[in-house]
Amino acid sequence: MLALRTLALLRHPDQPAMIREDPARITPTVEELLRWLSIVESLPPRVTTTDVELAGHAILALVRSVRVASFVGPGSGRATRPKVPADVLAGLDGQLLHSVGHRDALLAQCAGEQHVVLVDHLRAAAVIAACVLWESMHYGRMTDLDEARFGQSPVPGNPDALRALADGYHARTVRPLSSSESAGHVVKSYAIEAPGRIVTDQDARAALRIAADHLSSAYLRGSLGLAVLLVHAGGDGDYVLVHTWIEGYMSDLAIFTGPAGDISQLRPGRSGLAPCVWEAAVLAHERDAFSRHVLGGDGALEERLAMWRGDVLEGEVR
Repeated sequence: MLALRTLALLRHPDQPAMIREDPARITPTVEELLRWLSIVESLPPRVTTTDVELAGHAILALVRSVRVASFVGPGSGRATRPKVPADVLAGLDGQLLHSVGHRDALLAQCAGEQHVVLVDHLRAAAVIAACVLWESMHYGRMTDLDEARFGQSPVPGNPDALRALADGYHARTVRPLSSSESAGHVVKSYAIEAPGRIVTDQDARAALRIAADHLSSAYLRGSLGLAVLLVHAGGDGDYVLVHTWIEGYMSDLAIFTGPAGDISQLRPGRSGLAPCVWEAAVLAHERDAFSRHVLGGDGALEERLAMWRGDVLEGEVR
């Protein structure tokens, strides 16, 4: 039942918007959803022990062959079926019976017996209310699922910044540097250069010292002895990335950042920092090279490692 109501709200995003503007609408919304959608048609009939009148309609005792049934399916909009006033709180044997939506009291004829069908409020109202309030607090906009199926995507929160980023997007040069050994690791090194920037030999040596310090404890993190070093002369600063293959088909990544021009002054980047688009392109190549040659290659391990060292990325990447 909750799933049906959530789906209904997602398919009609104007309704949650109305609730967000006026939280007082949540009560009629809950009742309308209960009236509109249900997975159950009816509950077992109940009987009255005395004659009762509800909204001008007589509900006679059992001895008069009249039964009361609860109906929890969608409410009817037929004009021939009278409606119970909104302030009806009539009860039988001390139990309050609330109808849902327009609080219809539906009259029907079945096998010669008169039935009063009450659309039952159930106890789902409180749960639905909480669901709607949670959606209204946590989502600024509810996407219409039918639109999403046909390729209409939600609008990002900062479209101007995204367009500015796309306008400034450009290619950067990637150069393989010589492979080396450092702190018990075979290290493949790359230079990544933004327009107008160059990774010098001095920069490469400084980056290797940073990598050596980091790799000195890499075996405590499950290192397999293979690493990739990226020396990135970026447009807004310098970056050194040390990527290590570790046990369990996983990898370890450390990123060092700082102002442009002095790689020896780089410090560990903030927690959660990840590769940029150009760095990710190089690491994607290295993932393929490691999988193809080292893990899935043929021959002795030394031959596979030689193939891995020789499989490098070079040129412009975007």
